[in-house]
Amino acid sequence: MKSMFLKRVMIMFFLSSCFVFSQDSSIAKGEAVYKKRCFGCHGAAGDIKAFGISRKLTELSSEEIMERLKTLSDKKMQGIGGASETMHKQIAAVNKEEYEAVSAYIISVFAKKDNTTTK
Repeated sequence: MKSMFLKRVMIMFFLSSCFVFSQDSSIAKGEAVYKKRCFGCHGAAGDIKAFGISRKLTELSSEEIMERLKTLSDKKMQGIGGASETMHKQIAAVNKEEYEAVSAYIISVFAKKDNTTTK
């Protein structure tokens, strides 16, 4: 009985550590994509208005970030001075795994923690 309990605990520990490692790996991959594709316009801390017109990433909730990335990837958002075209090209240049990783990274590092939307 005790042996079976220990096996279950070990399995649960192993599975949970795999999940945490996977999450950390995804965030690290997202950081690499951010540095390559986003850093130039949004800055290292996400506190720069890209093209001087966008909102800072640090001003957005996680829901707003996901909504904007989805809208831009679908090429439905129209920006000023080619900003939306630049964003669409950046998003189109990454595969699905990179897109998901950079989205997770941006949300985990820059999104407002209270998740309230702002205007």
